[in-house]
Amino acid sequence: MRPRTARRWSCVALCLAGLVLAQCSRGSSPTNGTISGVARPCLGTAPPGGWNERAIPVTVMLYQRSRVVARQIVKGSDIYRFEVPAGRYKVVAYPGSVYVTVRAGETSHANIYNPCG
Repeated sequence: MRPRTARRWSCVALCLAGLVLAQCSRGSSPTNGTISGVARPCLGTAPPGGWNERAIPVTVMLYQRSRVVARQIVKGSDIYRFEVPAGRYKVVAYPGSVYVTVRAGETSHANIYNPCG
């Protein structure tokens, strides 16, 4: 093969490899999004000296339709975080709840401030 022809084929191969890589990176866009927020505990009436909110565990449950899809326990005002497929969810930390729409590649914030007390 002549050097000029070989150079032409290497350019063609390089261009094809670039197109394949570009297609792969375009096709691998994220389908998941993130839900994060603070779930404050239901404290009720404070005892003398008050509550240590940071020591109280809060169970955060994530529903899609009527099915629990994730669960996490955080302390007090710590931040919970779920990575889930795009869609509509209900975040529950008894007795509070909030609905969230998750979009691919984005973070949705949902704080739950329980109405106890």
